[in-house]
Amino acid sequence: MTDAQKSYLETVYDVSRTPVTAYPGKLASHFCRLYGLSQGMTLLDIGAGRGDMLNAFVGAGLDARGIDREASETPNLIQACEIGSDPFPFEDNSFDVVFSKSVLEHFNDPWPLMNEALRVLKPGGRLIMLTPDWKTQSPVFFEDITHQRPYDVTALHDLLTMAGLQNVTSAQFIQYPAAWHSGVVRVMSGIYRSLFKVDAARRMTAITGISFFRWSSELMVLASGIKPGSK
Repeated sequence: MTDAQKSYLETVYDVSRTPVTAYPGKLASHFCRLYGLSQGMTLLDIGAGRGDMLNAFVGAGLDARGIDREASETPNLIQACEIGSDPFPFEDNSFDVVFSKSVLEHFNDPWPLMNEALRVLKPGGRLIMLTPDWKTQSPVFFEDITHQRPYDVTALHDLLTMAGLQNVTSAQFIQYPAAWHSGVVRVMSGIYRSLFKVDAARRMTAITGISFFRWSSELMVLASGIKPGSK
C-alpha cells in the first residue's frame, strides 16, 4: 500500500461515514440475554475492525479478544491475523463464544474461517454469526467492494449444519433495537419492508432522521450453533 492509499477501515469505517454509536452496546446486551452469555465468559470477535462490538462485549462483562487483518486501534485486545488464510493465534478450545458480524460475506470460500472458528471454540461453546441478508440487501450488497459471497437464511443454516454444529438456528434479523423486544414493532417493520425496498427506506431515514425505516428494510441473517461435546 502506498502512502496515498487508504485501508478498508479508514475508508468504510471512517467516523464521518460510519459514526460511533450506542448500537454495539445494545446488540451485545441483546445477545447476552438471547444466548445466556454471562460475565467472565471468553469470547473471540472475528473481524473486530475498529473494536466497536469487541468493546461492547467487554462492557457487558465478557473476557473478549478480537482478530482482524488491521489491528491498530486496541492492540491489547485485537491481534493481527489474515482471516481466511492464517491460523487464528489461539490454542484449541480457547473460547466459550466465537462471534462474527459482517465478516463471512468477504470470503468466497467460508471453510478456512469456519474451521479455525470451530478449532478455537470450546466443546459445548456457541458460534454466533451475522451476515447481510441477500433477500433484502441484494440492491446494496456490492456497495462494499470487498464483498464476495452473499448468504440467505437457508445458506447460513446449511453452512453451520455442514460444519457439524448442533442446535443450529438461522433467521432474518431486524437491526432496529425496538424490534428485538416488541412484537408490534416487528409486525410494523414487516409491513414497511413489504412496501419499501432498501433505497427508498434509506431516503426516508435521510429525510426524517428516523432509523426505523432503513433498518426495517436492511436485514441481517443471524445464525448460531453449539459445538458438540461438553465443557
